[in-house]
Amino acid sequence: MLVLGAVVALAGAIVWLAARQQKAARARQLAEEARQSAQSRLQDALESTSEGFAFFDAAETLMIANSRYRDFFLRGVREVVASGVSLEVILRAVIDRGLVVGASEDPERWLAWRLGRFRTPEGPFALEYADGRWVQIDERRTGDGGTVVIYSDITELKRREFELLKAKEGAEAVSEAKSSFSPTSVTSCARHSPRSSALPRSCRTDWNPWSCRRSGRVIAGSIAR
Repeated sequence: MLVLGAVVALAGAIVWLAARQQKAARARQLAEEARQSAQSRLQDALESTSEGFAFFDAAETLMIANSRYRDFFLRGVREVVASGVSLEVILRAVIDRGLVVGASEDPERWLAWRLGRFRTPEGPFALEYADGRWVQIDERRTGDGGTVVIYSDITELKRREFELLKAKEGAEAVSEAKSSFSPTSVTSCARHSPRSSALPRSCRTDWNPWSCRRSGRVIAGSIAR
């Protein structure tokens, strides 16, 4: 009887343990399904925005990003932008492919500056891309040391800004020419070299404040010749 009782008790313990393990496995399965569902809903929400979104953890490793964020990178860089990749790897790909204007001129200096901005955010800033786009980048730290990154295309905004600036500078140049024009200025022009770059602004018919603003070397180079 004692042996039979022990066998029954052992069998009961085995059944209880199996049920407990099955219950734990089911709980883990439900938890995983809940996690995947939450991640799927988050990804759907991120894909619904027109801005690029990415999240880097405290170690500066990309954890999640929407497709719009990847679209801000050209071919050769876009393939590098994946979960588990460090920010520095992404930035070096940006430099190597010449994605951002000026980044390749002094790669290490630009990289140090860009990492510094990421590690100590100072508000939104803009970068000019080699393909003509302008991108505004807004980076914000989270409580756990991570960083949320938002990319916005501001190309059209920059285009209008440049057009307004060009019109303003053109109007100022015309106003200056009118106010400075006089018989004495005509005499002054006659004494200058026929090369337009060497003439005063009021005497030059080809003077363009827009091209001068973009590169002072245009005029300086003409004078040197």
